[in-house]
Amino acid sequence: MVSKDKFLEKKMLPGDEEFFDAVRRHICQVLGFDYGLIDLVRGHEIVNFLSFLAHSEDDHASRLAATLEDEHHEPLAMAHSLIANQVKESQRPVLARAYAKGGSAQGFPYAVVPILEGVGDGPTSVTGLIRVIFFDESKTIDEKELSTLKLIGEHLSSKLPPAVPGQAAQPSKPTYEAESVLVVHSNRLERRRLSRIISGRYQVFEVDNYEKALETLSGKSVDLIILDSQVKDSTGSSFLGALKEFPQWKHIPVILIACDSGMTGKIEGLNAGADDCLLEACHEAELMARIRASLRLRKTEKDLATQWQLLEDYAQRLEQAFEAERQASFKVSIHNQSLEQLNRELQQSKLKEQVLRGQEQLLYRISDIIRHSFNINENVSKML
Repeated sequence: MVSKDKFLEKKMLPGDEEFFDAVRRHICQVLGFDYGLIDLVRGHEIVNFLSFLAHSEDDHASRLAATLEDEHHEPLAMAHSLIANQVKESQRPVLARAYAKGGSAQGFPYAVVPILEGVGDGPTSVTGLIRVIFFDESKTIDEKELSTLKLIGEHLSSKLPPAVPGQAAQPSKPTYEAESVLVVHSNRLERRRLSRIISGRYQVFEVDNYEKALETLSGKSVDLIILDSQVKDSTGSSFLGALKEFPQWKHIPVILIACDSGMTGKIEGLNAGADDCLLEACHEAELMARIRASLRLRKTEKDLATQWQLLEDYAQRLEQAFEAERQASFKVSIHNQSLEQLNRELQQSKLKEQVLRGQEQLLYRISDIIRHSFNINENVSKML
């Protein structure tokens, strides 16, 4: 279990403790790691967030974890270490070794995986670190385990606290939320009006035609598209049809802006693949509410996809464990059959040995009788 005293004092959302305990179970029970830590990256600093053991009541493992050092002779439990900073700067996982004082020179396999925010075509930043270790020197950390840890990191990125409690707020430039919106509209004035409404909360990209929209999608990370139903060089419906043909973009939610005040434009847009449809003269509050609803749905889909991948990984590992157990049972069965065969052969050998011993005794007696039969004088003396 992840105990409450391991958490930083912070305002936790409902269900956070259950979520992090589920993370611990996946890291320790599914992947098999013995010890794990999750750190927060806040600017130039890296701080501990929580730590956990596979078995919280295991005092020996707890003492061992407290004495471990990394290859730079820094305590394993220390968050702001050279290895952690290396991962923060490179945004790539690092495989290393942790050593116990006075222990073996081989060391325990140890991995540090970045928790990335803004994963996709756009820029990414490291918001935290996952550190895990095996207390078994013979084990290794493979690519599949690293891939699963990266997925867990993607899932963790939205659950980490926004700031370290007690840390003074640093003055900084206004930052956008993680989401970005692409506005595709032919009318410059209307496009600027939409951008003005949205830019207070989201990062906005503006284009006026189909080709520029695809160019922006190729070079930027876009979370939502606001599309004019009569976009230049195309129509909203044809643009939607083309967009849904690209696997990397077909899941991006699209809000269609219909010029027609009737139902025809809305119906055509929804049939073409739009996730929502608004009139061009819609109220600003309604536009923002529709955007938030679409992004919430998109985020839920991403979370579900990550959970599904983790469940698939869990199922695959269960299947591998079952197959390994089946093969082990098969080998035990073969071994038992071999033992039974050897036992039968041993019994047959003992039986043959007994028969040979009996034949030898019988031959000895016959030989003795024959030998005595040739001693005529002794036989006559016995007869007399």
